[in-house]
Amino acid sequence: MHDPHTSDDRLPLWVIEFWWTLHRMHNSRMEWSEGRDWIRQKQETGYHQQVFRNIERQLSILAWNKLLNGPAAGVGRTTKHLLRFLSDDEWLSDTLVDMMTAYLVSQLSAKQRDTVITDTSFSDAIRSAKDISYHNRLHDQLEKFEQRPCRRLYAPMYTKNHYVAFEINFHTRSFRWGEYFRSQV
Repeated sequence: MHDPHTSDDRLPLWVIEFWWTLHRMHNSRMEWSEGRDWIRQKQETGYHQQVFRNIERQLSILAWNKLLNGPAAGVGRTTKHLLRFLSDDEWLSDTLVDMMTAYLVSQLSAKQRDTVITDTSFSDAIRSAKDISYHNRLHDQLEKFEQRPCRRLYAPMYTKNHYVAFEINFHTRSFRWGEYFRSQV
C-alpha cells in the first residue's frame, strides 16, 4: 500500500483496518449528531420539554458503541441501537421492540405475577406455527406458557407494516389488539 504523500514509502497493512475503524466512528458520530439534533428540535417545539432535557442529559454520559447493561442487554446490543429511538421515522427493529419489552418486564411488580410480557419470539412462534403442535408436541415458545399459568399475556405482534400490542386474557378467554390499550398492565 503506497503512502499518498510520498511515492516511495509504503504504509503497513494495519492502516486499512485503522481507516475502516475511523470511517465507522465518523458514521456513528454523524448518527449521534442527528439524534441530538432531533432531541433539540423536540425541545424547541415545547413537546414534553422536560422529558427531552432528561434524555439529552442521559445521552451525554453514554459511550457511542458500548455493550448495554440491564434488562435490555442482549448478545451484541450496544448503545448504538438506542439511536433508532431518536427519530420520528426510523423503523423499530425486532431488537428495539425486544429491548422495550425487557424494560416493561423489569417494571412488573410482585403483585403482577399472573401477567406475562413476551418479546418478539412469541409472535415469531405464532407466525411460524402451521399447527399448534409439531408431531403432537407444543412449540417451544408455547410450551413455556403451559408450564406457567397466567391471567394475561401481552406481546408485540408484527402486522403487515408495523407492530401492535396484543393481549390474551386467559380468565375471560378473550383477546384484543391495537396501537394501545386503555387499561394498564
